[in-house]
Amino acid sequence: MRRTSEQQRAIETGGRLTLVAGAGAGKTGVLTERFAYLVTEKRAPVDSILTITFTRKATAEMKTRIARELESRGLHEERRQVENAYIQTVHAFCRRLLQENPFEAGVDPDSQTLDQRAAQRLQQQAFTYAIASLLTHADKNEPESAGMRELIAIYLNQGGGRAASADPLYALREMATKLSNSFRNAGLDLDALGEWQNLFKFSAREQLEQLIQQELPDWAPPEARLKEEGEAFQQAVHDSLKDYYAACDDPDTRGIVNHWLSLVKGWNEREEERGLNMQRALLRLAYAAAHQYEQMKQNLSVIDYEDMALRTLKLIRDSPTVRKRYQRQFRYVMVDEFQDIDPLQAQIIDQLAGDSDVMVVGDLQQSIYRFRGADPRVFERWIRQAENRNEAIIEMHHNFRSCPHVLQFVEGVFSKLWEPHFRPPLPVREAMSLPIGSEYPVQVWSHQGSASDEARLIAETIKHWVSEQSLTVMDPETHQPRPAIYGDFALIFNQFTKINHYERAFKEMEVPAFVVGGGRGYWLRHEVRDLVNLLKVMEDPDDTLAWMSLLYSPMAGLSLDALTLTAMQQQDQQISIPQCLKNPPPDLPTDDAQRLQVFLEWFEPLQREAHIEPVARVMARAMERSGYERKLLAQPDGAQQVANVRKLWSMAMDQPDISLKEFIQLMEMLNRVEQREGNAPTHEEQANVVRFITTHTAKGLEFPVVFLADTGFRPRPKENRMEADLDHRLMGLKWSHYATLPFVMLNDVRTQEEEQESQRALYVAMTRARDYLIVMMGSQANNPWSKALLGATRKAHHKPTGFYPLGNDTEFYWRNIKS
Repeated sequence: MRRTSEQQRAIETGGRLTLVAGAGAGKTGVLTERFAYLVTEKRAPVDSILTITFTRKATAEMKTRIARELESRGLHEERRQVENAYIQTVHAFCRRLLQENPFEAGVDPDSQTLDQRAAQRLQQQAFTYAIASLLTHADKNEPESAGMRELIAIYLNQGGGRAASADPLYALREMATKLSNSFRNAGLDLDALGEWQNLFKFSAREQLEQLIQQELPDWAPPEARLKEEGEAFQQAVHDSLKDYYAACDDPDTRGIVNHWLSLVKGWNEREEERGLNMQRALLRLAYAAAHQYEQMKQNLSVIDYEDMALRTLKLIRDSPTVRKRYQRQFRYVMVDEFQDIDPLQAQIIDQLAGDSDVMVVGDLQQSIYRFRGADPRVFERWIRQAENRNEAIIEMHHNFRSCPHVLQFVEGVFSKLWEPHFRPPLPVREAMSLPIGSEYPVQVWSHQGSASDEARLIAETIKHWVSEQSLTVMDPETHQPRPAIYGDFALIFNQFTKINHYERAFKEMEVPAFVVGGGRGYWLRHEVRDLVNLLKVMEDPDDTLAWMSLLYSPMAGLSLDALTLTAMQQQDQQISIPQCLKNPPPDLPTDDAQRLQVFLEWFEPLQREAHIEPVARVMARAMERSGYERKLLAQPDGAQQVANVRKLWSMAMDQPDISLKEFIQLMEMLNRVEQREGNAPTHEEQANVVRFITTHTAKGLEFPVVFLADTGFRPRPKENRMEADLDHRLMGLKWSHYATLPFVMLNDVRTQEEEQESQRALYVAMTRARDYLIVMMGSQANNPWSKALLGATRKAHHKPTGFYPLGNDTEFYWRNIKS
């Protein structure tokens, strides 16, 4: 493939290089070519090139492409070395360094790595122990104890919905965990968290004055005599700010003063003091829980994923011998997706870089992993440092993926939204020559229907295009035009909230579709609940609800009549369900009596083994003896149900030492906090099916035809009770009727950052399209996607179907759907 001058420079430039690579700019190809160039032209050994990728899938693709490129150049020995090369995700690389240096890292060579669920379970146990210990040893006369009691009193049973009733400590644990995790993501250890307890010893008045003076250094606090008037202090601050405003001529400064006038108006000294006391208590609790968690991991000889990065940073930072050894080994470093790494990972890369040739690749316009700790400011700081050091910075914005119409629409949406920082993708592909009457590459479909209506409309359209072979796409492999097949289509969602409507519509229209990542609602699936209920009754035979659900499931298969008779017998005779089953109602239908007998024949022996056998083995034997999977396969979506059952069994297999009670508790906790857990995959990646996919999963992928679906989504409500900014050493709390001033300030910043990231997610979604981009615009909603799209297409609103200008010398096709 012919390279651009920017690509060629990126491949050959030595020293430290920052590569800003836009969507579809061919950065993976550049990384592959650079690796091969270093091996062939610079005679670099394969193991001297450290290549960091963002996902395991990206790692596999990178290794495959590098191996293929080296093979094509006749470098057979180097090609064989690629499999064991340092081409890894950050976590995999950290694990490897710890395994190579167990003594220096202070890590047991036989230690196991906790998966996310096991780590959550251990953190929950650590928190419960920590809060019990603090309350047991608390001195009622200490001010810290009063703050702790108030903290617990306010946030007890504040989990929200089912979480609160099932786990009274849910909110407190979430706040403490969020706080400790923020320190770990920043590369700070437990001691740093402990030191924070000494940062908030000032009064609410002192804090207010400090915060105002940080933004208005020339502002003078009210005179001391006014401070002594108690409630008059707030009014005095307000009046002094008004005087400051009157004496100020600068519009920007006046805007800051106006903002502070509104903040001071809602400030309450008594509640702020209360918040500071609870804040100190929360820090003490977070430290105690984190300390207990570390002790429990040490006793069990395990580490979690965050430990790998933290211990790696400590290893290379505190051990000059190890650091210099790897700096000598890694003469070349390449880091992909730099906009999506967190501060801790950036520190590791910076420590390893030394005097090596370092190339980092990123695009701030595609930073969408904030929920994983990614911070685009890391890449921004890296670029500024490169500018200050006069290091090489190369920008690649030529887009090889999308047709010009798609890129022009992308530019029309984001040019004003992100000005002056927007970097438009520059088209390389020529527009496809389409037959007369063909579909226009960029369309916006306006409708006022429901999610089901939208789903049905998309399904009908795709079925028509495929069956009539009336939509022409450019084959990604042959680069020749051909009729579209189902596998060319992707529906990209911001979130899967309404995915069931789309699954149902496509199923009714007999259009094959697959939810990439499994959709949502895994823990609510009947087959998953069946197995959980099976384990529940083995652990607690008096759980009537679990018994009734299990007996009605395919595992036993009793009818509703049988359940009613059993329930009546239990109530009349005041006996347990197991006693009822041993002496069933005499008028039980014959078929039900036979099914019950078959069920008890395999269930009772298995129940006796449940507390001595691994949970996975109990589940496997239950499914085998009941013929459960065979019964599931007889149902319409049987393949999906079997896949989901095996996913649950796999979770149990991953934790062979977990007890039956602990596994049930874990399942119930995941049911509360992971409602977005996806169903198990049932299709091959290359299957000829329409894909339903979220933006985050679609990152790095491309599709000939993209539908932006459910753009009128409602953002998920978030129960946010605590905010902390480690850089500015600021922290705030919110409870039922009040939010402290720091919380309000930090929450405003977080809300703005989330809106900006949602806009970037829209950009990523739109730039996945190769040949066609179809935007579905239903009922208007107050979300960043709707606002951006409505703003860009406003000239077509309430107009009939037709072509309308976008504002950048291009047009789009507006389809006004009445019903």
